Amino acid sequence: MKQGKVKERTARKGTNHILMGRLCVVHAYAFWESYLREEVRLAFEAGETPKHDLWGDLRIMRHAILHNKGIAGPDFRRMKLLKWFKPGEPVNLDFENMKFIFEQMANFRNNLHFLSLQPSTGILPSQNS
Repeated sequence: MKQGKVKERTARKGTNHILMGRLCVVHAYAFWESYLREEVRLAFEAGETPKHDLWGDLRIMRHAILHNKGIAGPDFRRMKLLKWFKPGEPVNLDFENMKFIFEQMANFRNNLHFLSLQPSTGILPSQNS
């Protein structure tokens, strides 16, 4: 491959950049589907798991990437968080899109951690002891 083609592929909106964004979406949702969802359910024995719109949106995006050649389908109208693409547009995620997705995954994880904690009794020992 010539140097010009390498620079083109590795540019900020080049083919490699687009493929990496799509791979991240597919793998993040696969991790949710095959591991994290069950772990969340087990952590909350009552079966009530915290909801987050990210996972539904990633499911729709993943489906377009894997089954619609990376083109947004009609389901994209139902997106609640990731409203970047209209039906018929290519799902080409840029740096800002991926940054937002990773921030949302971190928020989900932080909220999950917070919900798993026992209610606080304070950090200082009681003054009456």
